Amino acid sequence: MAYFTAKELKSKMSGGSRNSRELKHEGTVKLWIPNEQFFYARKHFNLHMVPIVKSNAKSCWCMNTSPELNEKCPVCDFIQELWKEWRETSNKDEKTKIQGVINKIVDEKYWVNAIDLNDKEQKFIAIKFTASRLKEILAIIEKDPIDGIIWSYKKTISKNKDGSDRVSYSLTESTDDARAHELKENYDFLWGRTFEQGGPIDLEKVYGKTQTYEQLYDYLTKTHSEEESDAELDEDEVTSLDDVNASSKIKTAAPKTAPTIKPTTAPKTTAKPKEDDLSLDNLSLDSDNDISLDTESLSLDGDDELSLDDIAIPPKMITLPKDIIAKNLKNKQLLSQIIEYFKEKGILVITDDLKKDVNAINNYLKTNDVEVPESLLEESIAI
Repeated sequence: MAYFTAKELKSKMSGGSRNSRELKHEGTVKLWIPNEQFFYARKHFNLHMVPIVKSNAKSCWCMNTSPELNEKCPVCDFIQELWKEWRETSNKDEKTKIQGVINKIVDEKYWVNAIDLNDKEQKFIAIKFTASRLKEILAIIEKDPIDGIIWSYKKTISKNKDGSDRVSYSLTESTDDARAHELKENYDFLWGRTFEQGGPIDLEKVYGKTQTYEQLYDYLTKTHSEEESDAELDEDEVTSLDDVNASSKIKTAAPKTAPTIKPTTAPKTTAKPKEDDLSLDNLSLDSDNDISLDTESLSLDGDDELSLDDIAIPPKMITLPKDIIAKNLKNKQLLSQIIEYFKEKGILVITDDLKKDVNAINNYLKTNDVEVPESLLEESIAI
């Protein structure tokens, strides 16, 4: 039975495809949402609080990709036990304590296709809303059709008392907006385009799941090292306890029906890599402490890269060592050859961003055996 790191589990649950254009913004963005097809996604954090978790995993995507919570998930089972304790106690302090624990474990998001009015090509992008934002939307579209509204979605960064950043979002609406009516007239064309043409994103394919319960259970209960279980956390707002509802289940997020929402929190934590270990997790572009890959020492544009067309058929195949990337960070030729091989064979989606590609290949090799022609490596490293 296979098991995965937190980062690898995310790709497993997304069906291996991340063909998505997501909203990246500062300040206010004007959005048009043409229909009510929201996709529900659920993630668990701070897994050290859950008794069943024996590994060092810090986060995982939940099996329950429906608000009905109709899939078996060991973390959800623990949360339901907490809700039972919440209902059975009359002590307000105890209720608040239980709510705080649930808030730290579960985070729920709703995704929808939308068009940014500043985008001249009018491509659809995936917008992520928290449960509280979705409740605002559902309340508004009780009276006004969603495709006749222009939404102002504002991101604000303020300071907490301890000096840390707090990210918050606000949503206001402009109903019966002339710009919305113009887009409505072109709905068939806009929605009928393929993804490559700027059409809607297959949200279920991008944010859905493919792994089994057994795989998730193994991931949570098998022992991993700190580096293997390093979580890739999302940058989301911290939901207050005002969003907590005593219900033990979330009602379906069907259009024009306000869902009953559980507490949602996406705590922002970053695992500190061990200083005495060489790990490509440090290459993440999200950190200020990245290991630098000098473009002069690693480039795919050089004349010395190996062409796979020159490999004899049939070649002698060998399995790439698990630590081959970590031991050869400065080997321009070798890394270039490996990246090109992964790209040509379609093993991973290569972005041409060297840091990301090297990181992705290193993480992939941790749990997958990849055979390559021996000649791919023999000029660069002794096997």
